[in-house]
Amino acid sequence: MVDKNHDVTAFVARMYTVCLGRSYDKVGLYDWTNRLITEQVTGGQAAKGFFFSTEFKAKNYSHETFVTLAYRTLLNREPDAGGLKYWVDRLNGGHGREAVLDGFIYSVEFEKLCNQYNISR
Repeated sequence: MVDKNHDVTAFVARMYTVCLGRSYDKVGLYDWTNRLITEQVTGGQAAKGFFFSTEFKAKNYSHETFVTLAYRTLLNREPDAGGLKYWVDRLNGGHGREAVLDGFIYSVEFEKLCNQYNISR
């Protein structure tokens, strides 16, 4: 399936490079691509799989870095100052990272990104 659906494969590869900061491993690439193609997961669910993976959590990123990576990974851009402050303030105020990530996943920008890769949000 990976070789037959370049868009979905590129989305998964991007999750590895942007979110985790490393190249994909073949098993992981095939697994996530297959899950997306067979609609076992949506783009947002896959993103959560990366952001809440043991590997990502072990990096123990600050709130600012977490939000910056959410912008880069889910919106394909750097954060604007106001947006960065808003989301970091929410985290500092006690909102969980999953709730903040949902704010990105349910945005129009992430929906457009998913459409570019031919996957559902």
